[in-house]
Amino acid sequence: MSTLLESSVIGADPARALARRHAIVLGTALLLWFVVWMALPLRPGEAVPGDNLEQLDWAAHPAWGYAKHPPFPTWILWCFERVFMPGVALTYFLGALQVAFLLWMAWLLARDTLGDVVSWIAPLMVACITYHSIRMHYYNHNTALMTAYAGSLLALWRAITTRRTRWWLLLGLTWGVGMLSKYQMGLLIGCNVVFLWSVRHQGAKQLLGGFGLACAVASCIVAPHLLWLVQNHFPSFDYASIMLAAHLNTVDRVQAVVNFWLHQAGRLVPLVVLLAVLAWRVNRSPAQADGSPDESTLDELARGFWRIHAWGPIAGITLLGLLFGVAVENHWGMASLWAIPFWILTTARGRRWATAPAGEVWWAASTIQALVVVVYVAKAVYL
Repeated sequence: MSTLLESSVIGADPARALARRHAIVLGTALLLWFVVWMALPLRPGEAVPGDNLEQLDWAAHPAWGYAKHPPFPTWILWCFERVFMPGVALTYFLGALQVAFLLWMAWLLARDTLGDVVSWIAPLMVACITYHSIRMHYYNHNTALMTAYAGSLLALWRAITTRRTRWWLLLGLTWGVGMLSKYQMGLLIGCNVVFLWSVRHQGAKQLLGGFGLACAVASCIVAPHLLWLVQNHFPSFDYASIMLAAHLNTVDRVQAVVNFWLHQAGRLVPLVVLLAVLAWRVNRSPAQADGSPDESTLDELARGFWRIHAWGPIAGITLLGLLFGVAVENHWGMASLWAIPFWILTTARGRRWATAPAGEVWWAASTIQALVVVVYVAKAVYL
């Protein structure tokens, strides 16, 4: 496949032409990936996620809030029910649609921060995280938060690099939507703010103005929900406090955090296998590498951006568990775990692994995805 792609490159800018062809192959491969993972949960006897059923129940009476969570995912389901037949299948479709949005954001962010040559690799790596395959049919507040975070990163990056007002407005929109999806967005917004502080030397006054605009937009979006909370005596806060005010002892804190980290590691296993294959291939025959840009050419801004947004949310969750006794939930990592492949691609080793021959990258990723499918089906049949 790599030879076919390379032989078709013509014109004055072969790197961009090759990147376009990689994007076409990526789109085709992901389309097949979506078809498989949308069909598997429809097998007879497959259990329906409880969160999907909960959303269907809440969508029967749209409101500015609910007993457990903010309302945005329920609103989206309610809107789709006005056009399509309500039911479990619709929630599965919306879950897959959110994963598709995430991969689209991943591709755009990869082009902006990593360059055209390796931009196709990042979405492929994200697809190897099992949150987005095995749980593709889940539709809940965690999946909505994931898409809001992805949108916020694209808006933030372009706001910083272009200084255009529309991106600050969109940043505020994603903040507001994220807060209306799950209050955990506050931690993710905190990571955005940390990055803004890290680049304050690039024009503090202008950045402060953009930040203020984003805050104003987010406040306007969230204000009606806050009013609903006051009028209804903060029911969703009561639910959140079960975890936040758990006041675990030292042993339970460590156990909860260790379980959280182990769960995230489990979700990353296919990605780790892919990286191991790429490392082995590049180390075995470095002369056959495709010639991705050297790590030294990567903008320092991108390194800082992905370092903060890949590890900041996980570090924040860890500190909440260890320092404040919060009962850390394993699924809290879903919103941000997809950023780790981007951080990897900003490291020296990650940039080197990205030079593996494209055809072999595709074969490795396809084989890994096939194995994930086999494991998923085997567990469903025999367990």
